[in-house]
Amino acid sequence: MQYAAEATKTAAVPRLFLWGFGTAGLVLGVIDGYLLQETLAAAAAGGIMGALLAVGGVLLASKPRPQDLLPAEPPHKAQPNYLLIWAVLFVLTVVEIFVAFAGLPRTYVLLALVLLAIWKALLVALYYMHLRFEPRRLWILAAAPLPLAVILVIAVIQEF
Repeated sequence: MQYAAEATKTAAVPRLFLWGFGTAGLVLGVIDGYLLQETLAAAAAGGIMGALLAVGGVLLASKPRPQDLLPAEPPHKAQPNYLLIWAVLFVLTVVEIFVAFAGLPRTYVLLALVLLAIWKALLVALYYMHLRFEPRRLWILAAAPLPLAVILVIAVIQEF
């Protein structure tokens, strides 16, 4: 129960960090807004947005993480079987080679290779990069660029 009291604590954010990051966000936002549309209104809007994003980022970063509030000796977690994951990745690679040289139509080959690559990437990210054992916030951060990857893959497939 001694950790229940610690769970309610919030980290005090020094005002210097808030002012510093807010000012930096304001300056960069003004520059960015002016460069985009070359108007004072765009510069002002960019400055306000930059300052708000910078201060919000400092406030979010200052929140205590749940893993920091855990007892000194956390319970032992089961480690993944790395050899089994390696074997699955090896089998998927062999399947990719088979699909590439199977003589299937090009669209099917591309679709199968993309799906197999996604499967392998998920296995690597979940087990070797330990995302499976991380908080959901980190999953969101890792998944944020995935829509861009999908757009790029679709664009490349349409070129053929």
